[in-house]
Order: sequence, then structure tokens, then C-alpha cells
Amino acid sequence: MRLTPTHSKNAATPRPHQPAALQESVRASTRSERQISLADAKHVPAAAKALWEATEWVGCTDVRAERVLPETLAAPLAAALASA
Repeated sequence: MRLTPTHSKNAATPRPHQPAALQESVRASTRSERQISLADAKHVPAAAKALWEATEWVGCTDVRAERVLPETLAAPLAAALASA
């Protein structure tokens, strides 16, 4: 899987590919992921790490996922984001 940003704070700066497909938006100090698609649960820790790295990169202090596919991975991803 690849991290595929559709919008970033600085579109001219390249970003590394990471294990999640997502759409992102930046709101105040919380970075909100509109949609995250994961192949299975083994990708949750890497996705959480990638989301936090991107969050720090754009200068935000918090991150949240609005929609996670499959939905069964929403709670594990939220827990991983909270513990990171």
C-alpha cells in the first residue's frame, strides 16, 4: 500500500510512500484523515506511525481518522493513534 495524499500543506515538498491509502485535510492543530484504507490488521501500527509522522510534518499536534476501511480496523487504528 502507499500513502497517497490528495492535499498537503506544502504540495511542492515530496513525501515518502507509506503503508496506507488516504485522503487528508488539515484543520487547526488537528490533522483529519478523511479516509484510510488498510489491507489488514498487520498494517495498523505502520499506518499509525505514518499518520503521526505526516501530522508532525505539517505542524499539527493531533490526528484523527474520520473513516477507516475496513470498518473493523477503526477501533484498532484509533487505539494505535492514541498510544503513539
